[in-house]
Amino acid sequence: MFLLVANADLWTWHAQVRDFRKGFAMKGIFKSRKFYALLAGLLFVIIGERAGVSLDQLVSAVSVIIAYILGVALEDGLRARAG
Repeated sequence: MFLLVANADLWTWHAQVRDFRKGFAMKGIFKSRKFYALLAGLLFVIIGERAGVSLDQLVSAVSVIIAYILGVALEDGLRARAG
């Protein structure tokens, strides 16, 4: 069991490992907005040039998707920190 102490908050990595073993991580990934944004971005990159999308439009769209993923990650992190 690993224990991380920071700012008087205790996080146990043991609980996360136990949940991962139960398949919690895989179930959570399919409910994640970040995961579906990643899939959309990958699909757009793979199919984009074949569908006639210019490189500038492709870079712009991927930049928006990256910003969305980072925003959702920040939102999730702040929500978890608030309790």
